[in-house]
Amino acid sequence: MTLTGRARPRSWSTVKAKERTLHIYSLPSGSISGVYFGIRADSVDADGIAAHLAKADPSISVFEYVLDDGAFSVGAQPYMSLSEWVRG
Repeated sequence: MTLTGRARPRSWSTVKAKERTLHIYSLPSGSISGVYFGIRADSVDADGIAAHLAKADPSISVFEYVLDDGAFSVGAQPYMSLSEWVRG
């Protein structure tokens, strides 16, 4: 039996990042359509990831969760980098 396209088995790789071992699974191109950063996400790390995604695959949407000042709820909005936020 020959597997092709999305049915083809993918592979795992292991990398070290910030003194942690990460196990990375290879996904087919186009598998990720959006990335969401949580309220407590590190801004510098989020900016780096968002910038990398913008260059690597501009079709991936990037969002951030924000607290609603007028209610006890959380919502998502398009991600704004620190430099964009400072510029207003």
